[in-house]
Amino acid sequence: MKKKEKIKVAIIIAVYKWKDALNLVLKSIEKQSILPNEIIIADDGSGNDIKELISSYKKKFRPEVIHVWQKNMGFRKPMCLNKAIAKSKSEY
Repeated sequence: MKKKEKIKVAIIIAVYKWKDALNLVLKSIEKQSILPNEIIIADDGSGNDIKELISSYKKKFRPEVIHVWQKNMGFRKPMCLNKAIAKSKSEY
């Protein structure tokens, strides 16, 4: 009998200058019984406060946390999400 393979799953989170909301999302992921293989944060030009928050979660999360950042040049969320998707190593 063939061993069942686990599907690799990524969670991609879009963020723009809203640290409290990102913190709540990351806390909710932390409490899940089944964690994703990677968490990719698509950051459309936020500042150091977001970067510091992500760094703190990188230290304590078991799944890999990837921070994809682009310079704030107006609303470019779709471009940032495409960059985040390109960084993923997961199937879903």
